[in-house]
Amino acid sequence: MKTYFLLLLVLLAGCGSDNADKNAITKNGITKTTHLIPLYSHPPSDAWDKLFLYKHLTQDDVMVIINPSNGNFTHKSIAYKKVLEQLHQNNIFTVGYLYTNYAQRDIKEIKKNIDAYKKYYSTVDGFFFDEMNESIEQLDYYKELLKYDQKYSIVNPGTKIDQEYIDERFIDLVVDYEGNHERRRTFNSANEKTKLAVIYYNAPVDAKAPKNIHYQYIDNDTITKNFSLYLTPKSWQLYSTLAHNAKLQYPNSHTSYIFPDDLEKLPKSVQFFMDKKLMQMKNCNAERNEFRFSNEFNTTNTKNSLELNVSLSGNNDVTFMQIQSKPNYVPLLRISYKDKTLWAHIKESNNETTTVNLGDYHSGEVVKEEVDNGTLYIYIDSENIYSKDISYWGKNSFFKFGLYPQTAGCDELNVTNITLGN
Repeated sequence: MKTYFLLLLVLLAGCGSDNADKNAITKNGITKTTHLIPLYSHPPSDAWDKLFLYKHLTQDDVMVIINPSNGNFTHKSIAYKKVLEQLHQNNIFTVGYLYTNYAQRDIKEIKKNIDAYKKYYSTVDGFFFDEMNESIEQLDYYKELLKYDQKYSIVNPGTKIDQEYIDERFIDLVVDYEGNHERRRTFNSANEKTKLAVIYYNAPVDAKAPKNIHYQYIDNDTITKNFSLYLTPKSWQLYSTLAHNAKLQYPNSHTSYIFPDDLEKLPKSVQFFMDKKLMQMKNCNAERNEFRFSNEFNTTNTKNSLELNVSLSGNNDVTFMQIQSKPNYVPLLRISYKDKTLWAHIKESNNETTTVNLGDYHSGEVVKEEVDNGTLYIYIDSENIYSKDISYWGKNSFFKFGLYPQTAGCDELNVTNITLGN
């Protein structure tokens, strides 16, 4: 069907390619697990955030099926062009969706679709031919179609096909069954060229594909939209918030990394953990890791807030939240940790800074800084600890958070929730 969302967990093999990750997918023989992920949602979307984060966190081989206009398009989408550049930069094997309507579509029309992919999205590594007719009577149809372009080919009849299709060795991967896990089926026999895949819906957690089939999709739902729960990183929401709203400044305020374009350039001192709802920063000495939020607001006549669930380790003087007007100015507000205590440093009207004790620190605190029409509020675990008239600030400002050591030593910041409010 043209409209379903599918997710295959696969061990891929086949023809060669240009980079290490793609070689792992297309070589003959069994390789490590590769995830074939048809992302039929139009980019940008949360699904794409999950994909890039998943790839970054696991370093697993990934193959993605893209689906611009069901493969039937006549012009380039800027959004797809950008995401294809990101896929290529991250060595993610990409195949383009095409439908055959069970061999009822005019083959000339499908060839035009292939030409459009080559013209507008030339980095695609192959094609996914949906709605395949399993009858041997259509062998010549599919031979002509797949040999038109010699890239990696996946066909989806969703059922067992005539064995001659496989024996002819012109297909790389056949989806030999698509349906409920409980239904028992017989399968074709694979060979060194053509491999088999199964797609299981309504499957138990411990479900497995037949031993001789190494390409598989297994999910406990009937329709998978964008990203299976089996693969979605728990930390993706943290990443998504930052991807859409912030730049990372590292190792100083003059260097910025933009998500998700530069995800692979993330310093090792910033990590998103696959199995936890957690982002972690680790710094030593004068290096900083700070996220600078792009949204600017007037402190006098608007309401804006930043809330973090944080855990800190180390006993050095370290700043972890700020409100700034310009990077080179004295911060309007700086919240820091020192001697197991939280401190607020507030810029006064005479440009001097007042330091306020916010109380003892405990792991997992929820710290919130809020500016509401000229008044500053600081909350710890939902309790208003401090407030002050800051109408004299009167500047367009922005939030920052991260690790900014004020003294020598090493520190660690764990963030499990980020909330931007207005």
